[in-house]
Amino acid sequence: YDAAGRVWRSNMGDGVTKVYGYDKNGNATVQIQSQGTTDLRFCFYPSLMRMVDDHWLVGTGFGTFRDVYPAYKNPACGLKSELLEAHNVYLEGWITLGLPFFAVLAASVAGLAAALVAGIRNRRSYRWVAAAGLGLLIQQLLHGSIDFAIQNPGVSAIFAALMGASVVVARGRQAKRTAPDAGALQASPSGQHSRL
Repeated sequence: YDAAGRVWRSNMGDGVTKVYGYDKNGNATVQIQSQGTTDLRFCFYPSLMRMVDDHWLVGTGFGTFRDVYPAYKNPACGLKSELLEAHNVYLEGWITLGLPFFAVLAASVAGLAAALVAGIRNRRSYRWVAAAGLGLLIQQLLHGSIDFAIQNPGVSAIFAALMGASVVVARGRQAKRTAPDAGALQASPSGQHSRL
C-alpha cells in the first residue's frame, strides 16, 4: 500500500505480480503485470509437455495448435501467454501430428542430407553450394528447437528455394556420353551390313 492507502503492488489471485498506477483523482489508470520469467518459453514448456503427454501418438490434427493450447495454458505465464505457435517446431509437430511427424521429418532430412553430402564428396566444381546447403539444413534443424521460423511463409519459401537449388547443384547434371557399341551393325556403301 502507498501513503494514500491504495494497493500499488500485489500478487493476489493468480500469483502473478501486478503494479498499479493512479491518477491525481485516485483512479487506477495503469496495471503492469509481470511475466514470471525473462523468457516465456520456459513458462510455456510445461504446458506443451502436458499436451505431448495427452496427444503423443496421433496428435490433435494439422494446424490445431492454437485451438488446443488454451485448455493447457498456465495463467501464471502472464499476459502474453496466448500462443499461436509452440516456439518449438518439434514439439508443435509432435503435438499436432503425433509420432508420424518424426517419421516424415527423418525421411525428409535424410534425403536432403544424403544428396548434399554426396554433392560435397563428388562435385569438383561448386562443391561449396552443397556445403552451404548442408549448413542451412543444419541451421534450420537447430533453430527449430527454440523457435518456429520455418513456419513463417517468407522463411519457408526462401529455405525451400535455397534447398532446391543446393540439391540440384549437389546432384549435378550427369551427361550421358555413349560410345559406339563394338557389336553394332554399320551399313557399308555397298548396302551390306558389317560388324564394327
